[in-house]
Amino acid sequence: MWVQAGVLLGLVGIGAGMVLINPRERHSAKPLTRRDPPTHAVYVWQHKWSPEVVTGIQKASRATTAFMVLGAEITFDKGEPRYRMPDVYWGALAATTKPVWVVLRIHELPEIRRAEQRNSSAVLLADVARTLLHEMARFGIQASGVQLDYDCAAEDLAEYASLLRMFREDLPNVSVSLTALPSWLNQPDVPGALAEVDHYVLQVHSIETPGHIDDPIKLCDTARVPGWLQHAVALGFPFLLALPTYGYRLNFAPGGEFLGLVAEDSQEARVGCTTREIMADPVEIASLVCALRSEPPAHLLGFAWFRLPVQGDRLNWSWPVLEKVMQGQMYKLDVRTGVRSPSPHLHEVWVKNEGDISPGEPIHIRVDWINGSLVAHDALAGFGFSPVSGDAGELIGRAPLPGEECMAAWFRLDPADGETVPVLRARAVEVLK
Repeated sequence: MWVQAGVLLGLVGIGAGMVLINPRERHSAKPLTRRDPPTHAVYVWQHKWSPEVVTGIQKASRATTAFMVLGAEITFDKGEPRYRMPDVYWGALAATTKPVWVVLRIHELPEIRRAEQRNSSAVLLADVARTLLHEMARFGIQASGVQLDYDCAAEDLAEYASLLRMFREDLPNVSVSLTALPSWLNQPDVPGALAEVDHYVLQVHSIETPGHIDDPIKLCDTARVPGWLQHAVALGFPFLLALPTYGYRLNFAPGGEFLGLVAEDSQEARVGCTTREIMADPVEIASLVCALRSEPPAHLLGFAWFRLPVQGDRLNWSWPVLEKVMQGQMYKLDVRTGVRSPSPHLHEVWVKNEGDISPGEPIHIRVDWINGSLVAHDALAGFGFSPVSGDAGELIGRAPLPGEECMAAWFRLDPADGETVPVLRARAVEVLK
C-alpha cells in the first residue's frame, strides 16, 4: 500500500548510536589484497517478512558480513511524494549483530533539474532516512548507513550529485552509498556524484524488455563485467559489485508479445498466457567470483548479493547455492528424466535433479511413443506440453531443486493394434543455463 509521505513522516532525531564515520574520511578504503577476503553483503528485499524471511536471515548471517535492507520505496503521484515501507522485523536483524544498511528505493525524482524541486526531494529523502534510522535504533541497531537506490538518467547525474550533497548535509554523521548503473561509468558527471558518497554499489544485473518470446534474454552478462570493472577502477572510488541470485517469470501473449513479468514466486501467474523463466546462472557467476577473488580489482570492497534466499521462493537460489557461489565454488549440473508405468497404458514422465544446482532456464524434454496412440495427457509441476507430431511432443519447465524429483506429466496410450503394449520414451534434449 502506498501512503502519502506527509501522513507518516516526521522529523525524527537520530539515536545516540548513529554516529558512524567522519565524512572527511570518505574514499580511504584500500584495495583488496590476496590476504583480504571480499565482503559479502546480502540484500533483504522482501516486502512481507514471513517466518521464512527471518529463517533466511539467520542462515545468511553465518556467511555474510552485512545486510542491505529495503526500508522504503518512494514514488510520486501527481507531484505528491508517496512511499511504502515493508514490515521489517528489525529485531531479527539486531539478533545477527551484523552491520545493516537501510536502502531507500527511489522510483523517480521529478523535475530534478529544478533547484527548488531538487531541494524538496533531498529534504524528503532525509526525513525518510531519519525515520528509519530512529526505528533501527529502537531495536539496538547501529546502522552502517543509508543507501539510495535510484536509476538516475545519465544526463541528470550533475543534478543528482547536487541532491546528494544536500542529503549528506542534512545527515552529516551518517554514511551514505548509492547504486550505480554500468551506463554511468563513462559519463563525465559521474565522478561528481560518486564523490558525494562513501562508496557505491555497481549493479550489473537487469533485463531489457523483450519484444517477443523468442528474443534472447540475459539477466547478467558476465562477459561484459570485466570491461565495466576496468571503467570502475579508472574512476578510483571504492565500490561493491552487485550480483544476482534471482530470476523472472516473463508472461507472453499467445502470439509471443511480451505482457509483463513476475519477480517473486509468491506472485500469481497470469491466466491465458505463455510463460518463460530466466534465472541468474550460478555456474557463470561462481566463475566470475573465483576470478575476482584471485585477482581483485583496485577499489573493489566486495560483493552485494541480490537477494536473500527464502524457502519456497523458486525464483531465487537456495541458500546452499549462494553460500558456495560466494566462495567461487563450481557446480555439477545433472538433471535426469525417466518414465514410470504404473499400468500398461499409463506412463509418467519424472524429472530428478541429481546435481548441485538447478539450470538457469527451463529444461526441454523430448517425449515420443510407439505402438500406441495418445488418448489423454496432462502436464504437472509447472511444465507445459506441446505436440510436435502425431507421435511426439515436448515438455518445457523448471527442473526441481537439487536432490528433489517431480512428475512432469502423465500420458495415457491405447495400443495401435489393440494388443501390443505401447512404449513411451522421454529424454532431456536441451538444458538452457
